[in-house]
Amino acid sequence: MKKPFPKILLYIILVLLLGSNIYFISKYLEPSIYVQVGLPQYDAESNVTATIVSPFLDNKDEINSLLLAFMLGGPMDESQFPTELPHGCIIINYKGCFYPYNMWITEDSVIFEVTTESAVSYREFHNDHNNVVALLHSLIDSLKS
Repeated sequence: MKKPFPKILLYIILVLLLGSNIYFISKYLEPSIYVQVGLPQYDAESNVTATIVSPFLDNKDEINSLLLAFMLGGPMDESQFPTELPHGCIIINYKGCFYPYNMWITEDSVIFEVTTESAVSYREFHNDHNNVVALLHSLIDSLKS
C-alpha cells in the first residue's frame, strides 16, 4: 500500500505558495507613501487658525499622479511668485515623517511651495493627461463643503 505522504506534502506546498502570493499582492497594492490634501482656515489677520485635512488618498494612481506632478513642476521666476494666501496644502507622509507643502491652484496649473532649511522656492506644474489640476480642484472643493 502506497503512503499518501507525497500528496499531502504537495497540497501543503501549494497552499503555502498561494498564501504567500496573496500576501505579496496585497502588500504591492498598499501604498508606501500616503498623501493628504488640506484646506487652511484663516483669521482676519491672515493667520492660519486650522486646517481641514482630507482622509489619506487610497487610490494608488491618484497618489502617483500627485507625486509625479510635484516632481515634474518647473521652477518659476521671482516675478511670478504668488502673493495671495495658499489655496490648500498637500501633506506627504513617508515612513512616518510628514512633509507639508503649500499650493496655489489656478485653472490650468498648480504652484507648489518647496521650503528647505535655507530657502523657499516655487515649482509650477501645468495640467497634463492625468488631470492632476482637476483632481486637486475636486479634493479642495470636497473639503469646502
